[in-house]
Amino acid sequence: MRRLSGLVLPALLLALSACSGDEPAENVFKAQTDTLGKAEQANQMLEEAAAAQRKAIDTQGR
Repeated sequence: MRRLSGLVLPALLLALSACSGDEPAENVFKAQTDTLGKAEQANQMLEEAAAAQRKAIDTQGR
């Protein structure tokens, strides 16, 4: 019984210390979210350019 409590107490203390409520200082996915934002902006520019090109082709065909 004494051996069991000698193992349980350190394991309990370790588990409780690992569950601290501190939040990370910065977003760990910041680089990925920044890259995703840039990709969305590039996609928007490409869609606008494609729409302008389709409009130009349509006006030339008439």
